[in-house]
Amino acid sequence: FLGNNIMDIKDFNHNISIISGSGAYICGENSAIINSIEHGVGRPRIKPSHEMGLYGKPTIVNNVETFACVPLVINLGGKAFLDMGDASGGGTKLVALSGHIKNRGVFEVPLGIPLQEILYSEEYGGGSSTGRPIHFCHFGGQSGPIGFEEQLHGNYSYGNMLENDLAIGSGAIVVMDYSVDVIEYLKEVLKFFVYESCGRCTPCRIGTTRVLEHLERFLDGSATFDDINTLENLIENMTDLSACGLGQSAGTAVKSCLKHRRQDFEKRIKGLV
Repeated sequence: FLGNNIMDIKDFNHNISIISGSGAYICGENSAIINSIEHGVGRPRIKPSHEMGLYGKPTIVNNVETFACVPLVINLGGKAFLDMGDASGGGTKLVALSGHIKNRGVFEVPLGIPLQEILYSEEYGGGSSTGRPIHFCHFGGQSGPIGFEEQLHGNYSYGNMLENDLAIGSGAIVVMDYSVDVIEYLKEVLKFFVYESCGRCTPCRIGTTRVLEHLERFLDGSATFDDINTLENLIENMTDLSACGLGQSAGTAVKSCLKHRRQDFEKRIKGLV
């Protein structure tokens, strides 16, 4: 129902305006996108920002996919919607498969589906596109964790993914085979965050650059075991002290690899790669 005086009810009005944002990754943060819509610089506001929304009015900020679920919940009922998933979240999820996967694209899957089905069934991913085994998957966008073979056997739901140190996030799944070195991949992830940081807060502006520098040390053979500790400390500070979600999650991929593939970093230090 759109327009003015909907169903002949006086002053019952609802209109939609579509506005092109700044196109920056930082504008995924709720207050940064509000600034962008107001034609300001796409930077997060000082928290708490929810008291002052778009043009000074109360504002909710959600992904379009969230709004698209509302009619389903209303028409089907809450229980039926939840039954499409599990106790940690109902309904379906749009999954974007890319990288070394046979069927690249966007697929709508029910929450709770086995992750192996998303990756290997012909209906969805179809398995590796190169014939080489899948090495790792990057979940939920650049801000998400990286998962390895032993983590990829649960269900694709919020609860089960969390139990395996993974996340659904945006629904993106980047699939990489064994031709890709995970530390080389992490370097590209951090180059992205260095570029996309708005620069407003020091923990993110400087922290992303320092993490990138230390990853490059592992790749050029100059890293020591102290660099592993330094990486962990840098990521902890970025996570705790950054002003918004970009800096707070910029080290997630590196942190997940340090936990599940620490030996890859140690091999670089020992010159075994």
